[in-house]
Amino acid sequence: MNSNKIAELEQRIIANRFEDVSLQKELCESLYEIGEGLHDETIMGKALFYKAEALFYHEPSECETYAKKSLALLKNSTNYELLARVNNLLGILAADAEDLSVALDYYLTCFDISKAHQLEHIIGLCACNTAVIFQLLESYEEAIYYFYAAIESYQKNIDHPYARRNIAFTYCNIFICYFKLKKIDKLEECLRFIREHKKELSPRFALALFEAEYFYIMQDMQNMKQRIKVAIEECYLEKHILEYIDTYQHLCDFLFELKEYDALLEVLDLIERKTNPTTLPRIRIQLLKYRLYCIESKRDFEEYSKWSKEYVRTYELLTDKYHHSVLESVKLRMYIEELKDMELEYEHKAMIDTLTKLYNRSGFVKFGNGYLEDANRRQLSLAVFIIDVDYFKQVNDEYGHVYGDDCLKQIAEVLSKQQGSQVIASRYGGDEFVLLWYGEDVSEVKKIAEAIQVQVEALRIASKKSPISEYVTLSQGIHVAVPTKEDTLKEFLRRADEALYKVKEEGRNGYRIQ
Repeated sequence: MNSNKIAELEQRIIANRFEDVSLQKELCESLYEIGEGLHDETIMGKALFYKAEALFYHEPSECETYAKKSLALLKNSTNYELLARVNNLLGILAADAEDLSVALDYYLTCFDISKAHQLEHIIGLCACNTAVIFQLLESYEEAIYYFYAAIESYQKNIDHPYARRNIAFTYCNIFICYFKLKKIDKLEECLRFIREHKKELSPRFALALFEAEYFYIMQDMQNMKQRIKVAIEECYLEKHILEYIDTYQHLCDFLFELKEYDALLEVLDLIERKTNPTTLPRIRIQLLKYRLYCIESKRDFEEYSKWSKEYVRTYELLTDKYHHSVLESVKLRMYIEELKDMELEYEHKAMIDTLTKLYNRSGFVKFGNGYLEDANRRQLSLAVFIIDVDYFKQVNDEYGHVYGDDCLKQIAEVLSKQQGSQVIASRYGGDEFVLLWYGEDVSEVKKIAEAIQVQVEALRIASKKSPISEYVTLSQGIHVAVPTKEDTLKEFLRRADEALYKVKEEGRNGYRIQ
């Protein structure tokens, strides 16, 4: 099976997205079989993700199962967009199960992947989904902030097939937040945008709903009722109820607020007929509450008893999902902590010189800058040593590189003994070492330099070709000062290098402080 056939199959899967579930499952299973035959976990993970997407509005528990299997297959994949999308989907599922902490964990993982690989469209989805969580918590100002962040990301990738649709959807959510906050001027601004982009708007009844809410705020009851009627008529024409269930819920919220119980029951019946009762228990709980209020107002106790049982059953289902999600939350957080520990370990290894086990140049710069800033803030002195092995080339030429490496390791051991909470010892490159002392005055720095000279000479590392000693010696250039705000680590190194140059001019095997 060549790559063109795989691409064609994937295009069919994408084209059929959310349309024919049976066909989508069949196509995904075909793609999975191809990946399995090629031993390609990325193709297999992709197939399971598409299958999870297809089941999202029909079988949430199966959707979650396939999404998690997809994530397990993709953990070593370089298809970062797909990896981000799987985390995003799992975040949505966790949010629907009322486990907002798990949802945020998945969204933040998705966000980190997307940010690292500049996946602007996915960043937008993460920001939007984070905003929805704040919306659920009724923190509308925070929700608005993240919704606008999502729009900014979508606009950076405006050529993406879903960018304009997602922008329109996000403005709908912003409108809802401003409606809750009763900010009329902002409602007008959002409504203007929504009207201008009604071609991209889904669901169809949203515009009529938002206009009704706007007229409600403006106390124009005649226009409000007319737009409610249009909105409900449009509801019957909408195929994808579950895809836009949040907007249906908002319509129900509005009708309940108005005490329009007959219209509310009409919408609730429509949702009930076209959705699976086990789907999205969080939203279903709220809609069942509304139904019970409506039935109670009609004093129909038989009907009230029937739907009360359904409410209890759904509540138990939600509770079971919540307990399961808590366990998943613990596992996910442990996994994230493991990843953080691994990242710290890799970061530490990247800063260590493999030969001498001292910090390398990167490590010195990272920690050195921190010491410099702290010394400036606390007005303490900082000493930077640049240390060269005298005539090291002759050591290598005479005894070979293995001997030369052993020489560097022995010197590094002397310098590592200096290392502590106030000292950084590093191999800066070749036979050059850099030492940073924090908080010591010139007299103490002088003692340190002398001690290093004596300890290295005491190693008695042979250097017969050296014109100044039969054993290896060092030259040290040192700069000591209390750093100013203008000083940089680079400037300290430059001044230490100047001092080292003077030591070499004077015959080497010594130190100079300036």
